[in-house]
Amino acid sequence: MTTSYVVADGIGKRKPTVEEHELFFGTRLPELVNRFISGGVDPAGVNTTIKQVSDGVVITELKTAIVTPPKPKPEKFELLTTFEVTIPEGYDHATRLDTFAAAHKSEFYYYNPNITDANYVKATTQLTPGRKFAVKVFGIKKTVTSDECLTKLRSERAVLVGAQGASLAYEQGKDNLPKGKWSVSFDEKVALWFGGDYRKVPGVYRDSAGGFRFDLGYWEGGWSDNDCLLCFCDLPQTSGT
Repeated sequence: MTTSYVVADGIGKRKPTVEEHELFFGTRLPELVNRFISGGVDPAGVNTTIKQVSDGVVITELKTAIVTPPKPKPEKFELLTTFEVTIPEGYDHATRLDTFAAAHKSEFYYYNPNITDANYVKATTQLTPGRKFAVKVFGIKKTVTSDECLTKLRSERAVLVGAQGASLAYEQGKDNLPKGKWSVSFDEKVALWFGGDYRKVPGVYRDSAGGFRFDLGYWEGGWSDNDCLLCFCDLPQTSGT
């Protein structure tokens, strides 16, 4: 909460002090009531003062402090869609990326050759068959850093699934990935492949015609409204799984 208050050279802004609140509620308001009872204050003036108080205007002997609600911070992320992913039977985390490349590489018009099990062996989460996820796809509304993306994922209690997760999002939910955007799948920075210059974040691009590209972005670069954030959230396990 901020306030505007009258000063000699214009209007300043700051938070109201405890003393100002105490002065109004403990001294000024009772004084106004007493003056009204004795006829020393115009009733319309009292009504105006009470309305100002209800609207958040703090009136003191020395200044008028206008309490205004803070402007809402612009949202950095917007939920676009959600779909489900289940880790399939026979899934082997140690060979997932090479197996995926052998099965699906021809479906992409570009497939980065550095997306391999050897390069992404440090994955934070070792996925296992039968585990189920709700994959939330968040559009990025303004430029954010990789650290801000991780903060968002943690706020959603997401599981960090990196390159392996990106491959599963394509395999089971490619029709849900937004066209004309990158869908990036984060992991901890230290778990990402270091290509000699930058840490590389895997992502799937779906062009406007529906074609796909599996490539790597820079951790150190910003993420913009051309990008989406894949957020894998655990779903409850059903009995027998």
